[in-house]
Amino acid sequence: MGNLQQAFEELKAFVVLYDPISLLSQLTSTFLFVPEGKFQGEASDVVTWQRRIEFLTAFLLVQPYPSQPTAGVDGAVLEHLEKLLERYFSAVERQVFFEAAPTGEGSEREMLLAEAKIHSFFVRGDAYPHQFHVFAQELYGPHDNWFRQRYGFTIAEAIKLSNAIDRECGKRFNRSLGEARKEAHRNASELIAGHRANEEQRSNLEGRIFCALHFGQAENLLAFTPQELSDVAGVPVEICECFFARISQEFGYRNPSFQNSFADPATAPWDYNTLNERPIVRRDGKYWLFVGPLLRSALFTTFYFDLLRDETYRPAFEKARGAYLENKTAECLRRVFPPNMTLLNPLYPNGEEMTDVMVLHDHKIFLFQCKSKLLTYPARIGSDFDVLRRDLRKAISDSFQQSIRARDYLQANKHARLSTGEQRFTLDMAQVNGVYLISVTSMPFQALAARLANTNSVLELFPHNEYPWSLSLGDLDVVTQVLSSPAQFLHYLLRRRKVEATPFKVQADEMDYLGFYLSHGMRFDGDVFEGMDSVGLSGMSDEVDQWVYEKFDLGHNVNPPQTPPVGGFSDFLADVERTGDDHAVDCALTLLDFTLGERKRFMEMVEQTKEKSRQDKALHSFSIVLKEGKRGLSFLSFDANADRSQMFRQAAAFAMLKKYETKCHEWTGFGWDVASTRAIDVAFFVSEAWTYDAQIELLIKDNLRPGQQVEL
Repeated sequence: MGNLQQAFEELKAFVVLYDPISLLSQLTSTFLFVPEGKFQGEASDVVTWQRRIEFLTAFLLVQPYPSQPTAGVDGAVLEHLEKLLERYFSAVERQVFFEAAPTGEGSEREMLLAEAKIHSFFVRGDAYPHQFHVFAQELYGPHDNWFRQRYGFTIAEAIKLSNAIDRECGKRFNRSLGEARKEAHRNASELIAGHRANEEQRSNLEGRIFCALHFGQAENLLAFTPQELSDVAGVPVEICECFFARISQEFGYRNPSFQNSFADPATAPWDYNTLNERPIVRRDGKYWLFVGPLLRSALFTTFYFDLLRDETYRPAFEKARGAYLENKTAECLRRVFPPNMTLLNPLYPNGEEMTDVMVLHDHKIFLFQCKSKLLTYPARIGSDFDVLRRDLRKAISDSFQQSIRARDYLQANKHARLSTGEQRFTLDMAQVNGVYLISVTSMPFQALAARLANTNSVLELFPHNEYPWSLSLGDLDVVTQVLSSPAQFLHYLLRRRKVEATPFKVQADEMDYLGFYLSHGMRFDGDVFEGMDSVGLSGMSDEVDQWVYEKFDLGHNVNPPQTPPVGGFSDFLADVERTGDDHAVDCALTLLDFTLGERKRFMEMVEQTKEKSRQDKALHSFSIVLKEGKRGLSFLSFDANADRSQMFRQAAAFAMLKKYETKCHEWTGFGWDVASTRAIDVAFFVSEAWTYDAQIELLIKDNLRPGQQVEL
């Protein structure tokens, strides 16, 4: 604590010597501008500096603007400031990790709060940058009249101005770089020609002149007036003035509810940061944005609370925000599942709502419950256990109980009835072999919801230790673009559910899980995890993050990341689902469960079998019994003369005989016609406990050759 206090006081004493706008402008220009088109991962120094500049800006803003002349800011000043910030943040990190250590009674609560505190200290942003603008437009667009009357601008205009600031800052920065380099070279040449320097000194000389010219202009590069913004955005100056009035703050501003912020060195990094509501700084008619990403996130979050505080308008907004989240969830799911089977707000026979979104697909039912509840400030920073527990209950636990009720109704009724609008459905539940419960929140609930079993012993929100798959809308948006087939989506969901059953805690966020799924199948049963108490997945999302950056920030037409390729496997998998056969998804799940090596071996066997049939037009086959001995798979090929029904009958009969012979409970069968242009033509699936059958025994004896059988 002594080191922490001293580091804080030294930082405070140093920064008050300099003009805060000049100091922050040079920090932003030095550390937050990156080469165009260069991806910055979550471990990038840019992310570290965003956190530091965000803190320092908020810290300086609560102080009054200096009334006396201040010292100039140069490279030496920034170098010393970097060391002071590093020392203070390192002291804070040591303090928070010390507090997170278990201390006996009540330690589980303390550790949970410490985890929330650590997450809020390190992690910036609750969504990808492009999502904030998209979500803000869709959430607030229907309330244009309220925005116009309250602020003098609409959300579309605010987003347009945000984009204009981003573009113009980039143009100014690049223009300044080019001009400073040219001027530095010219000035150095003049000094050398005048014998005031020699050629050996050119490089050092040009560098010093360049820094003085470029970074000396940082304050002007980042500054805007309403007229300048109007000119670059093509928006009337009156609207720009209204935008700046709502989204900016002056030095000395404090939120009325947080009057004592940035006074205690131990809590300062978690004190309320007014940049989240007003990310732009104003001074003498000019406006500066020092941390660019905060403007995007503020456009989504800050108006949310303004609308809720308007007592007369609040009911209309609350109804609309719930509908927005449900509609957006359904929109994401329709990328994966047939649109006509993605149902909004299905009703029980008595007219009561069953769930927010239901998906019916290939003998599966998915129940999505959506909650627009956000993680409140005390819960986010780990300062109040009861608030944190209440937030998780309202956002996830309560909605899960609604999903359980819907599942119980479906499973208790052989012919379950429901309706949506004018449509009436009767579900034959005897044909359903999976009901899955998913919770979708407006924003992520950090690592608190990534593995609910981590915290249930202390939060006690899931009394039966059964959990939904909980994820945010932003994460669902990405997952449904990366995993765009029903089988892939379901397989990921099943893997995510298994995370709750691991014998150790798992610390991760949804995108780390997605990256781990793509690279390693999200398998936690390997020897590497033997004896673990806790596993952390960090940096697993880089491939996903880079794809998002290239597609949405750069606008490139790039394919989403996929699992390591195996020749022919992805085509085979896609054609399985395209067969349209009953339980095609279950057949695809069997294949998706294969490891990378098993996929290679399977495709080799498929190609060998196909080649034999190409040569003699006869029937050839192989079968596989998976290691646990309860699941099996068969593949056959022959010349069926394009008779699909014959192919299906043969593949199904062979699968049933092999299932019985091996005493497996579950079997997947595939069939391919020599004349086909597809990778696979028919798929068959059966799942039922093995029982003795004398008639099948005879069929096997008379019709089934030993064939080729492999164990995987």
